[in-house]
Amino acid sequence: MTSENVISLFILYPIIILIFAIGISQSNKKEPCGFWTGITPPTLDMISDVKSFNKKVGRLWVNYAIVLLVSTFFPLFFKQKIFEYFFGFVLITGFIVIGICYQLLLKQYRKK
Repeated sequence: MTSENVISLFILYPIIILIFAIGISQSNKKEPCGFWTGITPPTLDMISDVKSFNKKVGRLWVNYAIVLLVSTFFPLFFKQKIFEYFFGFVLITGFIVIGICYQLLLKQYRKK
């Protein structure tokens, strides 16, 4: 492992821990969770089962953190430049996938 890899991991691990902590905190909230898209979070009267909704939103963030954590082991097998491209791809596409999944959860749990 090169010094570039070690420096990258010192930068990435706190970010991954933060994303994991967001998932845990959102799982335990009493009010419906929002998403960082500039959209106001749903109110209590908009969601049918707030506890289940929040657990699933929290699980999205925790799963995203796990995928990012697993992808940090990529430089053990490939060159640093490939790792940078791969991690950037995982970071961006993962965030897009979480946004889409959040919208699907909103539709699923929205009161009719």
